[in-house]
Amino acid sequence: ERTPPNAPPPPPPSLSPSGVPTTARPDSPTPASTTAADTAAMLEAMGYSRDDAELGARSFGSDVNSAVSFLSQLQRLVEMGFARGASVNALTSTRDPEQVVQLLLDQQDTTCATGAHGNTVAGVRRAPLPP
Repeated sequence: ERTPPNAPPPPPPSLSPSGVPTTARPDSPTPASTTAADTAAMLEAMGYSRDDAELGARSFGSDVNSAVSFLSQLQRLVEMGFARGASVNALTSTRDPEQVVQLLLDQQDTTCATGAHGNTVAGVRRAPLPP
């Protein structure tokens, strides 16, 4: 097929979480006819797990771009050692990355202060305070 001379260039490929090239652009609108099931299928095709794809679809419906942003932030938080459930709750409360991390840290400090995790934060033993 020939491209008309005045046609805009195709979007540059980007990488999904699994490293698979995709032509989806973060600023491209998602068709209004996209359902949550379609969103989940698209997210799975981008390399997200079925659980993550369903979470993104439930949380954002047809807004694939927001779902990708949310899931990317969730993956980063889990990689940092935060619990997945607590990370989902924090991301649901606020999307500001600094506030999310602060919420998670505050939650860990509260949990540790009540003794639920003994003397640990994210699996690292805290040193006793000097006298």
